[in-house]
Amino acid sequence: MNDLDRQMRALLEEDARKAPPVPDASAALRRTRRRQVAFAVSAVAMVAAIAVGSIAGVSALVRTSERRIPIGPGETPTPPPVTGFACPSGSAPDQPGPTDRPRPKDDYAYAATAFDPNSGRMLLLTTDGAFWTFDVCANTWETAPGPDGIRGGLEELVYDVDSDRAIAIERASRVARVWTYERDGRTWTEKGQYEAGGIPEGMFGEPLQAAYDPVTGLVLVRDLHSSAMWTYDVDTDTWAEVDQGAVLPPVVEGTNDPPVELLTYDVSVDRLVLYNTKPLSTWEFDLRAGRWEEQETNTPANPGFGWFATGEELVYDEANEVSVLFSGGTAATYDATEHRWTVLEGGVGIASAPAGETTRLYFAMTYDSVNERVVVAGGDVRVSNLTWGTTDDVIAFDIATGQWTTLLEPSAE
Repeated sequence: MNDLDRQMRALLEEDARKAPPVPDASAALRRTRRRQVAFAVSAVAMVAAIAVGSIAGVSALVRTSERRIPIGPGETPTPPPVTGFACPSGSAPDQPGPTDRPRPKDDYAYAATAFDPNSGRMLLLTTDGAFWTFDVCANTWETAPGPDGIRGGLEELVYDVDSDRAIAIERASRVARVWTYERDGRTWTEKGQYEAGGIPEGMFGEPLQAAYDPVTGLVLVRDLHSSAMWTYDVDTDTWAEVDQGAVLPPVVEGTNDPPVELLTYDVSVDRLVLYNTKPLSTWEFDLRAGRWEEQETNTPANPGFGWFATGEELVYDEANEVSVLFSGGTAATYDATEHRWTVLEGGVGIASAPAGETTRLYFAMTYDSVNERVVVAGGDVRVSNLTWGTTDDVIAFDIATGQWTTLLEPSAE
């Protein structure tokens, strides 16, 4: 190397020391990759948000797997809308229906009920498999074939709006059995069985509760004896246990005057509402966060059913956005947005005929979303302090007006 070369090299080294450092290639690559990953995560989150938002606007009858998008904690998307069924022109839903048509006889106690909003019918499935539908536009009953193989342990009937099918759930020993009902073909199909835990010896009543989650299109099933909860996907015929966190509602124990627990889903807050009589309490379950919380609220005292509860005494009123508790002639509503119960005026026997004149137990009940009222069918009514009689009438209660309407008079028999 000559003197000129050495001088040139010295000048270049001096310039290099003065110039800003050149980024290391590998470090630059890592930063680029991090930016790409961050962008990809943001893009996925954006797509998920768009997808969830799209679900809210898609008809509830769309039957694609895309609707099964997991919902993360903190997100409260709007459930898909129910198709807009309305009573046909010329219908008189507020007028009693004809009394000369067939109707269920002594089958209301412990029957499972649901409402099909796409046909305007109350569905009633008895423990021995007899199946009836009640048209809330014409106020008439119609019988249809029931599922084969019911063993007398029928507990829940849920309408899956997403797949437009009714789902019947029976507890048989340690197994949960499921049937689905297709309205168009008037057919029942038995699905797979699931090991759902056994019933403690000596226990009776309803060991399973169920509610429909319109956000995910899944059915939620809860065991009263263990407080375990599962989701059921009717499209894939699969079960998955739900993580409920560390705090759980009281479980049903013992056979000596056990507590009554009633469950429904409140769409206005996207939570399950649980009414419990022992101890007297109200619980809410956040489905997306997987957490139960006991509410500090004025939970109404046991309205008189005691051993007589059939599990049908609590339904959600979509129009008024409250859960409705009815039994023994007492009615109360629960507003989950304010965590507040309201016992309706009149106490036992609301001051409106016909329920205002009788105490009623062993009935079937559901919410009629077409006419926006609670429908009560059949049961035992108090004739006097010591006398009870069986009725097969159908009545409806409108929370907004506080009035009862007779939809079907008792039969003459």
